[in-house]
Amino acid sequence: MTVQPLYRGTGRADRAKHGPARGIFRVRRGIFPIPPITVRDGGHITRLGAGALVQPACGTEPADAPGVLRNALLVCGILSSLLYVAMTALIPLQWEGYSSASQTISELSAIGAPTRTVWTLPGALYTVLVTAFGWGVWRSSGPNRALGIVGRLIVLYGSLGLLWPFAPMHQREVIAAGGGTASDTFHLVLASVTVSVMLLSIGVGAAAFGRRFRYYSIASLVTLALFGAMTFLDAPRLAAGLPTPRLGVWERINIGVFLAWVVVLAVAVLRAGRDPDRGHAARILVVDDERLIRWSLGQALGRHGCAVKEAANAQEAQAALRSDSFDAIVLDYRLPDTADLELLRLVRALSPRSHVVMMTAFGTSEMIDEATGLGASCVLEKPLDLDAACRVILHS
Repeated sequence: MTVQPLYRGTGRADRAKHGPARGIFRVRRGIFPIPPITVRDGGHITRLGAGALVQPACGTEPADAPGVLRNALLVCGILSSLLYVAMTALIPLQWEGYSSASQTISELSAIGAPTRTVWTLPGALYTVLVTAFGWGVWRSSGPNRALGIVGRLIVLYGSLGLLWPFAPMHQREVIAAGGGTASDTFHLVLASVTVSVMLLSIGVGAAAFGRRFRYYSIASLVTLALFGAMTFLDAPRLAAGLPTPRLGVWERINIGVFLAWVVVLAVAVLRAGRDPDRGHAARILVVDDERLIRWSLGQALGRHGCAVKEAANAQEAQAALRSDSFDAIVLDYRLPDTADLELLRLVRALSPRSHVVMMTAFGTSEMIDEATGLGASCVLEKPLDLDAACRVILHS
């Protein structure tokens, strides 16, 4: 498929003067359809009609420090899962006679267990890593409300780990002999709350990204429900001192499902909203006096993992630019407190490394020429196709 290049004007003089447009869009099958849009590269104007399949290809800048921090926090999620797997695989080797198939993970840190002290340090490290991961998800959520809630829930899940040293269970022989104490009751309550937070995190997280992640999250919940029920049915046998030949298996499957989900979530957040060459979640400022446009575009960009900040006028935009840095700035052409392109000039002065995408319902050729001449990467015509606009902005 090809897109015929257009020119600044319609006559031969224009074509002879400017030559064919070499816009910043490479046409490729299977990328995305866009509404009418005007783009600039090297002084040439390309206008693409609705339905064209395009992929933007623009320059990028190095990652900023906040982006590096967010990535480090998100990687903590992957490390936390790997650490927990190593703990459950290696620490049982320090207890002769322990059976990973028939005994629970909690028994490794039970009162009087030979592995209790061995579990303490890596268990504390796991708590730190998973809490840091939750914070990273929270920081990366932007207007993606579901992702923000997931981040908070994971922080809560990690924080509950601070209570586990104060809620150890006794060994099963002691419990079966009636030697259980308030610590065992606290252990059961804390376990119930922790599992509930795990389930809620996955359930809310299903709405944070696209269809594949949603289906994966639902499959994880179904698996947790199935093996959680089997764990629940076997648990009374532990308290009664009866054999539990598969209790450890059921519990480890449940925990493994959650650990795997954390890894997949970390990868999804790391990948969402990234510029392929930049390697960090895009920070975007949306400036428009219409609240619905700001909210809609912010929600759409947030679903791609972007961190979005909104400004309703030129004054708010200037304050945002002076206090923060942005990878891209989406700027409305007409704002109530500034002349048409005056804010664009100011934006280029305050944030020269940011890519600027203009939006307008008044896209005359003169306006487009002036905007692109002042440094706008491209001009989006209103009304916006949100999905197409997001793809253009993310690659601008």
